[in-house]
This record gives sequence, C-alpha cells and structure tokens, in this order.
Amino acid sequence: MGLGDFLGKLGYKKDEQKSTCDDFRTVYDDSDSGEVIDQRSTAFYDFESQITNQVRSYLTGSEVSTDYSIIEQNGIRGIALTNLENVSIELLKAYLYRLKEKHLQVGYVKKLAVHSCKNGKENYTYYLKPSLRLQNTIPAEQIYGNITLDLEVVDNRPKQLKCTATYYSDANYKPARTSDEWFSVIYLEEEFNL
Repeated sequence: MGLGDFLGKLGYKKDEQKSTCDDFRTVYDDSDSGEVIDQRSTAFYDFESQITNQVRSYLTGSEVSTDYSIIEQNGIRGIALTNLENVSIELLKAYLYRLKEKHLQVGYVKKLAVHSCKNGKENYTYYLKPSLRLQNTIPAEQIYGNITLDLEVVDNRPKQLKCTATYYSDANYKPARTSDEWFSVIYLEEEFNL
C-alpha cells in the first residue's frame, strides 16, 4: 500500500479545486503551520510516523515503499516523497515547517522562505544554511550541507515533498556528515552532537 492510499484510508482528502496560479515569487509566511500541527495532531503524527517508519526501513537495509526516493548524487543527498494525492496541502506545509524546525535545532538558520508559482507549478520552499558561528571556522563546518525543503503542488494537488542537502567537498569545508546520521537526527530524532 502506498503512502497516498494509507493516508486516504485515514480520511485525508485531496484538494479538489484547480490552481489559478499566476507566475509569482514571494516570501513564504509559515506562521500558521505550527497551529496546523496542533489542530491536526492525530493526522499529522500519523503522517510523520509513516515517514519515520520508511526512513527506519532504509537505514536498516529493509525494503522502502516506492513512494520514497533516496537521493544520492555527487554533492547532493536527500529524500523525496511522492504519491501524496490524498494528503492535504496544509498538512504537508505543516510537515515542511516541522522539518525546518528540526534543522534549526541542530545549528541551521533559515536563509529564505519562498512561495512561488511558475507555469502552474506552485512551490513552498525553505533554504537553510549552517549558522555563521559554525561557518566561521577553518575549515568551515557544514553539518550536512545547505538544506532545501520543498513542497511542489500542481493543479492544487501535492506532487512531491523533497528534503535535500547540497554539500561541499573542497578543502575550505569539513566533510559533510553522512546521510545516515542526517536521516537519524532529523527523521528519527536521535541525539545530535557537533
């Protein structure tokens, strides 16, 4: 059973109206996302638990649902969630907010939060970097790399939620920590030590 099917059984419904998205780019105001987590605590935590279980499966070498893609490319790593049709956009925005908050707890700062639309594709995106305090060392601490958290919505339907880290491998930076550690700290809430 895919993530969308699982959430459909829990009663999540996809948004039915079509997007009237004109091209724009603006600062993303996430001030209501914390409230969504509180208001939908059961739904939110069920969704988060499903993701946590898939990350745990990946880390232990077990099979992972096809709704999850692990990204491992030269200088980029991350996780992408698809098959989100039965998940509300508000719940996904709240989860994106939660991921942002978890990164802030381990030494990241929010550089930019953008809500944009281009050619009918809407994105809610956070860009996070290690704090200046960590970057002012030689070589610079990059933790896991620069973080991009992105929710993509097409025709008012969620298409993909992606969390990626872009890291440097030159002598100016300490090596980025492993994706296994990153997933463990952010998704499984294991202890983080600098």
